[in-house]
Amino acid sequence: MPSRIHATRFFMEKVLKGDFSHPLVDAVKAKPDGIQANSGHSPDPARVIEKHQPSTILRLTGACPQICSYCMCPTEDRRVLSRDEIDAAFAQMGQNKQLLELVLSGGDPLFVKPELLLFIADKVRELNSGRRLPVSLSLSTRMPVVAPERFNGALMDAVRELNPSHMDIHILHPDEITWEFLSVCNMLNGSIPGLSMGTVHPLLSGINADAALLKELYSRLNAEARIRPRDLAMPVPEVTPKKLLVSLEEAMAIMRELVRMLPGKLVPNLTMFCYSRNWKGSDVDPFHTKADGTFGYDVEGGHFRGLLFRDGSGPQPAA
Repeated sequence: MPSRIHATRFFMEKVLKGDFSHPLVDAVKAKPDGIQANSGHSPDPARVIEKHQPSTILRLTGACPQICSYCMCPTEDRRVLSRDEIDAAFAQMGQNKQLLELVLSGGDPLFVKPELLLFIADKVRELNSGRRLPVSLSLSTRMPVVAPERFNGALMDAVRELNPSHMDIHILHPDEITWEFLSVCNMLNGSIPGLSMGTVHPLLSGINADAALLKELYSRLNAEARIRPRDLAMPVPEVTPKKLLVSLEEAMAIMRELVRMLPGKLVPNLTMFCYSRNWKGSDVDPFHTKADGTFGYDVEGGHFRGLLFRDGSGPQPAA
């Protein structure tokens, strides 16, 4: 058995099935010495992180039921926001008249007590009272994958009260589509009217950096759980073990295969995140060509040519 694995009992038994040669073992190993998580967040988790003017992230906690080897959040940061801190965050959001979306993130936002989620649901209703355009709520979570048993009556009732318009499920591999995972997804789809569910996950060498595997993942998620892919993210070199990193050229080649193999609605965006710029990211065109005519991006002066942030703020720094 590999040393220092940080996984839930459910994940060990139902996903890995006790097979420590499974590729997903590398996703739950402790980080190698010398690699530290760095979320790019303020040390104060109560800070409202503005992605761009209409959308804001509120990081409820650094805690998570499972610690992944490629995670950007410091594993020692397990504090949960107090109600006073949440009040202050919502007061700040109330000053933003352009706000249209609030994303609850972490760690895992569904790892906090249901009572705190009910409090946040009340704060969202208060925030929206009197607004001409209401603020929608989104959740970013891996809980249905690694700890579906937590969706007991109290947690599911709290999620219903939050009434999210969208949920991003962090799922990496077809073997994570368990019966229990599908049961949670069916409950969510059946009890929250208008809910859309998508995926945001990294592309990791040796785990899911394979077009045929991703085709199976996305096809099954769509057919069995009504989940569509949204973002396929390049891993962040500073926090990801080297053996899991993929090159930009390799990622672009996989994306071109997905375009050929899948209907357009099941092809994700290939993204690169730059947390030094307040979580602004770039969509990567997998068909972009370099000056020599090959697929890829030229690097000049430490920047990729042609790769721009969505808000037009400038080129993405090269890794």
